[in-house]
This record gives sequence, C-alpha cells and structure tokens, in this order.
Amino acid sequence: MKSKLFAFFHLNIMYSAIEEKERIKVIKRCYWPLLKIIQKYNLPFGIELSGYTLETINNLDPNWVREFKKLLKKGICELIGCGYSQIIGPLVPSNLNYNNLKLGDKVYRKLLGIKPKIALVNEQAFSKGLIENYLSNNYTTIITEWENSQILNQKNKNGYLYFPQILSYQGKKIKIIWNNSINFQKFQRYVHGEYTLNEYINHVTRITNYGKGAISLYGNDIEIFDFRPGRYMTESKLSKDSEWNKIDDLFNFLINENKFKFVKVSEVLNLNHSKLSNNNIDIVNPSKPIPVKKQEKYNIVRWAVSGRNDLDINTDCWKIFNSLDTINQANEKDWRELCYLWSSDFRTHITFNRWSKYLKRLKNYKKKLSISKKEKNFKKIIFDKEIFINENNRAIINKSPYKINTSYEGNLLKIEGKRLKISFNCYRGLAINSYIDKKYSKLPLFGTIHHGTLQDIKFSADFYSGHTVFESPGQHKVTDLNIVEPLIKIRDDIIEISSTIPTRIGLIEKSWIFDDSIGRLIQKIKFKPKIKLIGSFRFGYITIIPDSFNLNKLFYKTNNGGEDDEVFNIYKSSSFDHGRSVSSLISTNQALGLTNGKISIGDNKKKINIRFDNSEQALIGLMSYQKVKKKYLSRFALSAREIDDTSKISSFNNFSINIHYFID
Repeated sequence: MKSKLFAFFHLNIMYSAIEEKERIKVIKRCYWPLLKIIQKYNLPFGIELSGYTLETINNLDPNWVREFKKLLKKGICELIGCGYSQIIGPLVPSNLNYNNLKLGDKVYRKLLGIKPKIALVNEQAFSKGLIENYLSNNYTTIITEWENSQILNQKNKNGYLYFPQILSYQGKKIKIIWNNSINFQKFQRYVHGEYTLNEYINHVTRITNYGKGAISLYGNDIEIFDFRPGRYMTESKLSKDSEWNKIDDLFNFLINENKFKFVKVSEVLNLNHSKLSNNNIDIVNPSKPIPVKKQEKYNIVRWAVSGRNDLDINTDCWKIFNSLDTINQANEKDWRELCYLWSSDFRTHITFNRWSKYLKRLKNYKKKLSISKKEKNFKKIIFDKEIFINENNRAIINKSPYKINTSYEGNLLKIEGKRLKISFNCYRGLAINSYIDKKYSKLPLFGTIHHGTLQDIKFSADFYSGHTVFESPGQHKVTDLNIVEPLIKIRDDIIEISSTIPTRIGLIEKSWIFDDSIGRLIQKIKFKPKIKLIGSFRFGYITIIPDSFNLNKLFYKTNNGGEDDEVFNIYKSSSFDHGRSVSSLISTNQALGLTNGKISIGDNKKKINIRFDNSEQALIGLMSYQKVKKKYLSRFALSAREIDDTSKISSFNNFSINIHYFID
C-alpha cells in the first residue's frame, strides 16, 4: 500500500518583512511557480490565503486568480480558508473573529466562486473558544499543528497524527487535520540546500509508517522559495538555480516512486481506522491554553505585547472595536478595515516603511470614528480628607460611621470594613500583604507568601501581590517595592491609598481604592518612563494563599477569542509558569488572551476575579503553578510588554490602567 501524503501552501501577501513594492516580484517568483507545478503534475495541493491576500493578488495580477480558479473548477487543487485577514484569534474579540471569517468567505465566493469548508487556524494559534466561530461560518474542519498538541497531551497516541480527529467544546464539535511543523521545516531546509534529495527522501520514508493514514508533507509559507524576505540574518542565500527546480525534482521523484501517493487535504477526512481516527481529543491544558506552531520561542506573545509597539496598536484596535460594536449600523467596510488593522503581520517583523504607513492609517480611522485619547474613570470620587502616614502616626487614624477602621502597625497599613479586610506593606511599595473578604472566607485568599514559608530553597523568597516589575536583558530588575509614605483620602466607605514611586526608568504612580460597599479593591497604575525601553513590564500580581483554596478543585477561567469563557483545571496539571523565559531573547513561553478583560481563579466555593478594560490597555495574562512538597505556589500577573525576536526599543507612552479585584 502506498503511503499517503498531503500538502498545502500558505500565501500571505502581507508578509511582515516584505515591502509593498516587492509584491509583484513575490507573485512572479513564488505564486506562479506553485500553480505551474500543480498543473504539471496534477498535484492535489491545498492553497490557503486570506481574503485580503486574494484581493491584492487580483489587483496586481488578475491572471493568477483566473488560473487558480480554473484549477479549483477542475478539481485538481483545493482552497483552504482563514478569514479576510490573518488575525490571531485568541487575542481578539469573538465578534471580530466571526466577521473576519464571514468577510473572507465573501471574497472567496466573489473571486473564486467557492466557499471553503476547511480552515487553517491562523499561525496555528488555537484556543477552544474559536471552535464556535468556525462552525457558525459553516467550516467543518480546521488544520492546526500536531507537535505542540502532542507534547501537551501525551495520552493522544502517536498514530492519531495520520488521521482526522474531533475537537469538542461545550457540546460543539469540529474535525481537525494535523499540520506537522517538523516536516514543513525539513521541507524548507531541503529547498534551501541544507539537505540533499536523498537525505530528505529518507526522512519522508521514515515518517510514512501508517499505511491507512496520511501525513502532511508541507503546510507553511511560500514566500521563502526563490525569494528572501530579509527577515533574519541567518536566511540562506539564493543560488543561481531556481529553488522551484528542487521542489520539482522532489515531487517528480515522489510521484514516480511506487511508495507514495498524494491526496487532497479534504480526502484526509475520509481516512478511517477503528482506533486511530475520529477520536474526541483535547489539545490544550492549563500550561498551554493557546498552543502555537513550531518551537516554544514562537508563542502568542509575539502578536500581543512585543513587536514595534503591539500594546498601543492592539489597544487602539480595541477602542475601534468597542466603537463599532456599539454602532448598530456599523457596515461591512468598517469591519473589513478593523480586520485589516488587526492583521498579525503589523505586529511582528514589519518594515519601517509599512509601519509608518500603518500608524497613519490607524490614526486616520480612529479620527473618523471620533475616538479620543481621553482616559476613562471607573468612578469619580470626591474625598473629604487627606492624611499622611508617617513615623509619628501609627495609631488608628479614622473611624467613620461606616465602620471603616484604618490603622498603621509596623510596616503594614491595615484597612477593615464590614466586608473587606486588607493590609498593605508600606516597606514594599503598598504591595498587598493580606486580602480577606469576610463574606467568603476568614482566611486571606491572596497576598504575600513570606520568605521561608515554602519549605524548598528554590521558593524561599517573598512572593508579593499588587506590585510591578520591569526586566530588561542584561540589567537589574526594576520594581516598585520601595519604602513609601502613602497619602490616604477618605470618603464614607471608600478609601484611596496612593504613592508615587521613583525608579531609574521613570515614575510609577500607584493607588489603591478600597470600596467596602461593593467588596472591591481597585488598583490604579500610571507609569511615566524617562527613556525608550525594551523588556518585560508586569504588574497586578496576585499570589494565592495555598491553604485558602481546595487544591483538588483549583481552576482558572478566562476568554481567549471565543464567545464563552474557557475553564482550565489547575489541579490536573503538572507545574507550569507562563512567564518563564525561553532564552535571554524570549521572556515568556505562553500567555492568556484575556479577550473579555477578565480572569477568575478559585475552587468550587469561591474565586478571585481580576478585571480591566482592554481599550485602556490591551494586556495579556501570565499564570503559574508549582507544586512545592505538600503545598503549591500559584500566581497570576498582567503584562503590557514582553521581549522576543520581534521586539524593538520603543517609547512607552504614558501608561495608565485600572485593575479591579473582588471575590465571588
């Protein structure tokens, strides 16, 4: 029996490192040779491209689109969809994901006369919440990467790779076909001259060991064959001979070799095996809620809070989305523009010329929608009193009719109302020492785990809550854990505690609003940097007090681009830390999209809730959980900036955010 192979090619005219003036060259050198080799051998390849890429090719070279359409009509190759723009689904609101797929399908129908049923998950950045939007747009199948999914879920048998499987979420099911990043990287290395044809064929022979199944030979970029985007210094040089000749040699060999047979991507769905096909599987877990293709350095953060200035442009896109989402008559043109502005390639290795043009377009569209820079205030409060706490004032300083007691004992500022009882460490920048909500627990639910509490030398430090940390490669860490003399303002059952903390990179203005009437603590942070920065900027930390939660029921819940929240059972997980650096160049290995601006962490009886507004700052979340002998250490932080290979030193515009903490 012949071993079955399938392949699809990802066309992206928006490729970040390619200037617009070079797009004609890309079509000539990369896109046309693909169609010609398909025609030459009647190869049943998949071609995946966004609606925007298809429109742009049609504007620059309509003959290519006509030829592609002919091949589709003859049934030689097939179309794989992805949406109007290549958007990273787990980082954007569900409604935008829905509209992106819908608008992409409209372009496919208009220019190619077909609507695809199979979609490639953009950059293979998958979350469970995305399933509903694919199904709502009549996609029956998605393609995403195998390797990271298998690492996360060892119970998924190796043989599953060769057959279609089923993903389920909240009663909804979609089929999945596996891309294989090792295989497509091997293919690229062969084409770029790192392997001989014989060496590569030996690899193909080794991986095709399931006669009834099929395996992906290639499923990635095409703009790297006979063209070099100039993205990396390590890019191989173009030789005098066309790389498409090497690709031709490979396919000619595989076709004439008696061992192999090419099938369409859609034909993989028909492959059945009694035990290895169509199993209900899961490809996410608490350690990696958003798997992405390729190695660990390549993760969701690269489109969220790195790049030239992902934070600012993502925040602006959230502002535009909120504006459009509240306009009943927002039209298709508006949604197309926002899909374009949220394209992934503006967030990675975008060239300076295209970046400048993009910023102008973003600014003009905000202006059109009358979106200003005016800050939002969650609650305007006129305070009656202002009191400084200093060395001579450590007694009870206020007793109000609402029974809010405020005292200063040692280094701790303690505030207690009918419901909340919170202490802040004035020797550590007003970090939370203890947070108690008497409605739900007599014990503190989060705060500080003090030095030596965890009986393991690796975890013998102090683990704070409510603090800020900035880290830059090769430099000392910057924090706001300084000695402060807070200013206290009081009105009825609301108290604000604030301080301005100087650091070597700029001022951090920090306030806590204690609102006992609704059982809520609000942190307000303003950061005014002195200089352009590169590094990780994390804040809003919470450190869970282990004894206060049932470990066997511990979970976190958040939203990653879908309509519904996703629940991750921490107690079933091994140790993980989203904020763990991969290398000196990559500061994180994973993150949470937080696309509804919230996360909840708790057990079956109570949970800690953290809320913020994405249109103030489009933040991501970093969760960690480590087993420490009979205890555990679990923490969460928000991040506004991380570093990776896409990061550029840039200005950090005056930063302001309000973070809400409450228990329910």
